[in-house]
Amino acid sequence: MRVDFTKGRDSDAVSIERADGTVAATRFPKKGPVPHDAIHLLVEEELGLSRAFWGRVAAGAHPEDIATPTLADPPLASIRRRLAELRAAWDGTVLGDRLRLEWDDE
Repeated sequence: MRVDFTKGRDSDAVSIERADGTVAATRFPKKGPVPHDAIHLLVEEELGLSRAFWGRVAAGAHPEDIATPTLADPPLASIRRRLAELRAAWDGTVLGDRLRLEWDDE
């Protein structure tokens, strides 16, 4: 699954192309220095949470129809590293730029 985050002024656009070719799109309000749902993608992928938010999106659910799961005891060093990489990449974008993240469907 490919997930594109497009930086906006008050909200960021999210477009999704699943492995089966289906697509979804939505907008999320800004909640911090990087897109909130990009953080979910990195954390869930790192923890192998294939049934959490992004795993459910990969399986066909629309992002707006999913409640956010809670996590306990994550491997923080790996998550912090990936968040720092995400922050650097997002900081390098300007309005209208896209940041693509990949979700491993396997």
